[in-house]
Amino acid sequence: MKQRELRPPPAAIIVGTKWLANQSYFEPQCQSILDKLHRAEVWHQLGKRRPTVPRARLIEELSKWSRGQVPDSVIEEVAKSFLVIVPDEVSDKDIALLTVFVASFTLAALDVRRAYTRADLAEFEDLWREEASSLREEAAVLKKHGHEAQAEELELQASEFEGDAEASEFEPEFNPIFEELDDRLLVERHQAPPHVPAYCVLLAKAMRAVYGRDLRGTVAAIATTALDRQVSPHDVRYWCANKRA
Repeated sequence: MKQRELRPPPAAIIVGTKWLANQSYFEPQCQSILDKLHRAEVWHQLGKRRPTVPRARLIEELSKWSRGQVPDSVIEEVAKSFLVIVPDEVSDKDIALLTVFVASFTLAALDVRRAYTRADLAEFEDLWREEASSLREEAAVLKKHGHEAQAEELELQASEFEGDAEASEFEPEFNPIFEELDDRLLVERHQAPPHVPAYCVLLAKAMRAVYGRDLRGTVAAIATTALDRQVSPHDVRYWCANKRA
């Protein structure tokens, strides 16, 4: 039986592949990820979809993802001043497709920031409480020897550790492992390796920024290709709905 020949990637994907491979942050060990994404059939279907934001916003989104990092508030501000130059003949559809392609590679290459469960956070909180207890014991010894000022300083530090632990317990975003809740994801339980839900949630966010929707089926197809792990649209829907559960 004759095998069906794979279609060549859309022009935007070919351009994106060459561009990524020439970036200073591109690592040789990431070549296999780039090759898999380059060959993925999903780009043909996604390339037919119209973006829901104006061209200027598309270029801004592409600029955010072009720096080899998961965009945070600082990168977003920098991107506004250092926009990627896009020729006029490049269509809005191609800019949107290129943005998602670059995001999908960047997230996979960085292994993205992992997801955490409530139990994971509890470990950090216990460490803070242990540190606070140790500081109070040290403060008691200092007081016994008449070093009141030093003891007071240690007790203040202990109170800060205890306060952080209590705050994290009730409001997870106070935990320092969360730079932003969209970057560090809190899920009910680990149903997959931690980087998989994080990848899908962050890619869905990138998808929504240009197409106005999570496009869970497309996110699942891209994640399956990039991460070598079967991901379903149902998985993506669950992770996106429960990222702060």
